[in-house]
Amino acid sequence: MTWNTDRINRLVFGDEVADVGRAREYAKHVLRDTPRGAPARADIVLVVSELVTNAIRHAGGHGALRLVVGLDNVRIEVDDHQPRLRPRSTAVNSKGGRGLALVAGISARWGVVTRHDGKTVWAECRLRRGPHRNPA
Repeated sequence: MTWNTDRINRLVFGDEVADVGRAREYAKHVLRDTPRGAPARADIVLVVSELVTNAIRHAGGHGALRLVVGLDNVRIEVDDHQPRLRPRSTAVNSKGGRGLALVAGISARWGVVTRHDGKTVWAECRLRRGPHRNPA
């Protein structure tokens, strides 16, 4: 995968719910000039929203969002100060807990890197949706 390191974009966020909206708007701004399809950009903004929301709700906020824009992909990285990932129940009657499942479904790959002072949750998304293939 080739990354254009000139297109590393960083946004620091606090612990306010309104910071999620700012992160979404920032992602839209960063992606506005990408030549690929708009549906993929909407998916990327959704992943940004989920990861920043998790950092604020479950890790106390005060983190950083990085968007690394490549030729065909975007890598989304969200740093926070909670060293562990705490997945929640995805039961039907649960009010939450579906964010990481959504991230996994939208992104090509995702993962977590732990550090002594927190973690980075990352996801890689394609800038365009590929054709659906029928395995038959």
